Amino acid sequence: MSLLAPMFLFGLLAAILPWWLHRLSSEKPPAQDFSSSMFLEQSDTRSSRQTRLQYWKLLALRLLFLLMLAVLFAEPLLQRSGLISGSAIRHVILIDTSLSQSHQDRWQQTLQQATDLLDAAGPSDEAVVIAAGSNFAQAGDARAAPSIASARTALTQIEAGSGRLDYGRIASAISPILSDSPLPVHLHLVTDLQRSAMPEKFSNLAIDGVADFTIYNSATNDNSNMAISGRLEHAADTRADVSVIVQSHGDTPDTANVTISDSNGVLATAALSLTANSRTLHRFSDIDTSGAKGRLTVTLDAADKLAADNQWVIAVPGGDRTEVPLLSGNARSTANTYAVAAVEADPRFSTRRINGDSLSAANSGPLLIVPDASTLSDRAAGRLRQYLNDGGYAVIFVGNTVHSSQTRQLLGMRSLSISQSADRQLVDAASRPMVTRIDSTHPVTAGLAANWRLLTVLRNVPFNNNPDDKNLVELSNGDALLLERQIGDGKILLVASPVDTAWNTLPVDPLFVAFLIRSIDYLSGSVSSNPNRAIGEAISLPPGTQLLDPDGKPLREISELATRTSLPLDRQGIYTMRSPSGTRLLSVNNDTRESTLAAVDEETRVQWEALASAEKSGTVAGTDSAQDSRMSLWHWLLPVFAALALLESLYSHRHLWVRREA
Repeated sequence: MSLLAPMFLFGLLAAILPWWLHRLSSEKPPAQDFSSSMFLEQSDTRSSRQTRLQYWKLLALRLLFLLMLAVLFAEPLLQRSGLISGSAIRHVILIDTSLSQSHQDRWQQTLQQATDLLDAAGPSDEAVVIAAGSNFAQAGDARAAPSIASARTALTQIEAGSGRLDYGRIASAISPILSDSPLPVHLHLVTDLQRSAMPEKFSNLAIDGVADFTIYNSATNDNSNMAISGRLEHAADTRADVSVIVQSHGDTPDTANVTISDSNGVLATAALSLTANSRTLHRFSDIDTSGAKGRLTVTLDAADKLAADNQWVIAVPGGDRTEVPLLSGNARSTANTYAVAAVEADPRFSTRRINGDSLSAANSGPLLIVPDASTLSDRAAGRLRQYLNDGGYAVIFVGNTVHSSQTRQLLGMRSLSISQSADRQLVDAASRPMVTRIDSTHPVTAGLAANWRLLTVLRNVPFNNNPDDKNLVELSNGDALLLERQIGDGKILLVASPVDTAWNTLPVDPLFVAFLIRSIDYLSGSVSSNPNRAIGEAISLPPGTQLLDPDGKPLREISELATRTSLPLDRQGIYTMRSPSGTRLLSVNNDTRESTLAAVDEETRVQWEALASAEKSGTVAGTDSAQDSRMSLWHWLLPVFAALALLESLYSHRHLWVRREA
């Protein structure tokens, strides 16, 4: 792009110069008086041979000018035919390593098709093998040259995995490989074309920057499969109820055995009657979990061509409650009493008071509740800000007295103190602020609109309107009663009225308990309410939280515990989350969508390949800059063309001048 400006100026000069020279040659010299003896003066005799030679030179120059112009216009055609850039190609072979590839002989078929592609490659071609499942990674040694030999070695090192492939992620995943390639890229996708792997929007399948795209189907016509899943319905006093679902696809046996076991052996067994393409539900009641050690395993005992989805693990939480820290500068505050009673109404949680002056992620965990922000000192408010900046979450209620300057700044209060004094009684119901709007889509307020509308609010504290705030509950006076705000890497749910019956009826309303429990579940990532995750998911870990894999190995270094981070769940089993507030268990299993083996039809496959071809033609050949600089010659030919135009003008003016005599 840096050559465009000088090339434009050079071309403009070459276009103006002939006109200017023509104007100079066309001007007649002024008439002068001369005597008749001028006709007798000696003059040079012009040679016709010399004139013809000058014309031939000019003709050759103009023919060269026209030839250069033709080459400039023909260059895109030469580029597509490979006459300029050569015939070398980089083959990017994308291998589907998702769970469904383990069905029957699909994986062997996939490896054979990839091997055939390498056998058909040209002697100067390059090849890269990409394993595509929950994650995309180059197989083999990424530092090795992208040769056919290294690709063959990489094929012997990859195996079918247990994750899920989403076809909609292919374009973004291979984009770095396309941008780094000096050669045109031919993308080969070897997959079973699973219908459940298709994105919601067909346009997400578009792949930009490839010279060609081909899909190879490794599936067979046999899509029969059985899969099992389960969930913990209830657990208390070392007893549990478990629901098991067996999903059958295609031809299945009439019966199958399902067992529940712990580390000591089988706890219960049931024989289920199955039908093709159906879901069969069975409930195991009163299972003894005294020896479970946090884990139950559900197993489907049946002849199946995809055995990897015949087992499911269920996390069984222990009897200890999870601690929820309460941050307050006054242990005897009435707001603390209400908050403790509401949180501990849920048998999963207990409370623990934290001194604000010593607050940190290490001693509080991923979230906390501030029942009365007006009791916080400047030091405590500063530590709370640092806690939030580092990724901590909090539920904060404003207080009913004057706040410290740091607290006012942190919360964004509009006034220096509570604008409406406690002795001001708003007895006129018409003048009281009413709840007018509730965000029915947010997890904290969804389904509770009627409860919020019945709430009586006498007074509230106004806050500054931040553009990124989410007003979850709004009042008739235009203020937000409940808002969600991002502070640094952390997040707060801010209630603009204190836990005080002189201000509102929230502390004595059942809504108070529901709001706090939902807020805890929401801010903690809903781990407690949804302990089941799929392989390949990433979990966000708040500051102060450690994650242990199924073998009990920590996945975070000690130095990383002070910040929020995201880690992938890449194995089936029970993961353990540990924080100062307690321990939580996560059951990680196969993505149930991988058990549905039906493939897309042939028409869809053809349209997908055509979509990539349309993207290629729409972006003009050679989309990345490295490919353009190697394959396109226009920015080298253009200055030569401009120089020829200038030379032709000067030469023709020099040798084809018209002698004008007065």
